[in-house]
Amino acid sequence: MSENTLMRAWSAAEKIPGGKALFPQVLRFVVPYTASIHPRIVELRPGFAKVEMRDRKALRNHLSCLHAAALFNLAEFTGNLAPMAGLSPKLQFIPVELTIQYYKKARGTITATCEAGIPETSERIEHKTQVHLHDEAGTEVARADVKLLVGPKAK
Repeated sequence: MSENTLMRAWSAAEKIPGGKALFPQVLRFVVPYTASIHPRIVELRPGFAKVEMRDRKALRNHLSCLHAAALFNLAEFTGNLAPMAGLSPKLQFIPVELTIQYYKKARGTITATCEAGIPETSERIEHKTQVHLHDEAGTEVARADVKLLVGPKAK
């Protein structure tokens, strides 16, 4: 399988000074809503994504912790990014379901990780990924399950 557009762009960004920091700025144009959480991609390879979200006042709720919607947004972004990084250029996907469990109030920088298999298919299939969100102490604050509908690109 040839390297997809996302991975080519990530590989190019890694090679230039400040490129990893600029990469999410480019993604703002592709997924503007996700830009609201200011995600920072720490690691990206086919089937794996590690993304950080800094704790900011704009993302807090009335309990002085990160809002559930910000955590949900981070989980969706990470859960889509991992499989997208290894997806064949002949395939596309759309998330069709996301469920999340919150275990602890989230404060500080949150790191989301997703290790997802890479779907190889010529049919429409459901593909599931799981995202783990941890605080700076390494405590899991939330876990999300993302269901994607994967299939060939329309001609």
